[in-house]
Amino acid sequence: MIRHLLLLALALPLVAADAVALDGPATSPSAQDGNGAETPAPTDAAGPRPGELPADATPSAVATWRAMVAAIGAAEQTAPITSFDMSLSLLTRSGRRGLDPHPETHDVDTRVQYLAPPFVRYSLSADVETGYGPSGYWLKDKDEVRSLRGRDYQTDREQVMQVRSLCVNFLAVSDPSQLRIASLVEFPRCPIRGLPERPGFDFKRMKWLRIVTPDFQLVEELQPKVTDTNAGHQGAMYQVFFGLDEQTNLPRCAHVVRLPAKRTAPTDGSADGADASAPPPDPDMPFEQLILLDDWRASAGASQSKERLPHRLLVWERLPQHPLFANFLAEPDREVYVKDGSSLRPSFTPTDFEPIPPGADQVDR
Repeated sequence: MIRHLLLLALALPLVAADAVALDGPATSPSAQDGNGAETPAPTDAAGPRPGELPADATPSAVATWRAMVAAIGAAEQTAPITSFDMSLSLLTRSGRRGLDPHPETHDVDTRVQYLAPPFVRYSLSADVETGYGPSGYWLKDKDEVRSLRGRDYQTDREQVMQVRSLCVNFLAVSDPSQLRIASLVEFPRCPIRGLPERPGFDFKRMKWLRIVTPDFQLVEELQPKVTDTNAGHQGAMYQVFFGLDEQTNLPRCAHVVRLPAKRTAPTDGSADGADASAPPPDPDMPFEQLILLDDWRASAGASQSKERLPHRLLVWERLPQHPLFANFLAEPDREVYVKDGSSLRPSFTPTDFEPIPPGADQVDR
């Protein structure tokens, strides 16, 4: 039960990215053989490069983007963030997408460790850990280690991929200066309809930027909510709206959708009074994710005093074409809290992500 709830909470579509190391090649979580071996996703040598802004972006859009990066502190970093050690408190709400008027809530605490390229380990309970290291996917229960190879463990591997995607996306938001950006546009007003009302989040007063990037990935790729909606979008592009605090320039909102192939126009209708020419949501786009970012402050391991991280994330999802899932509900589907003791840039090595302790018995099917 604990494992199931934790995986529900960690499977954030944040906003999740292809398993992209900030300083290495991209790999797709869905590109693997039956044993979990991963193959590189196709890359476009002529595509956007990390940190470079599009030549056709307006000076105002560029200035707003750079103000956001400076507010986070990413502009002052000596190097990209490639590792972290996070203690998280997670809250999920069950029964959200139906007629249940009193959904249950579940709280779980976990520790997630990450090192790029894509090594991850995290706790499922006091005695159980799982992750991905140089030897592949694994599950450790006390002193017994199980290699997650073969068809029987496909679901287990996908769950680790989801958590790893959360890690990569968390770094993408924390260090946006490293994103590959194909398009950068500034909007004069909120471009998203139907946002939930939330104290402390005045969407009408935010500054709005829209980027198109390959460096996000929605959980839909691994755990589709509607059958046959989208199987394996390697190299997909994502539209991300950032809503910035008008005073601090910190991102308070990220709205993510996958763009249909070869399409980079906005896919969400405009708010009242905004550009009405924006096309409606495309049937090929299964769902949207909304992440509200709160409690930005320095964390242990920050290389500069101005380097900040969001310590509270509220996550909603909706399926525009589905009768039950079309709206963002009043309460978030998931809440993530970064706890004290979390740190950036711990001195991890790949061997830290191997599960087998001395004398452990390995079970490999």
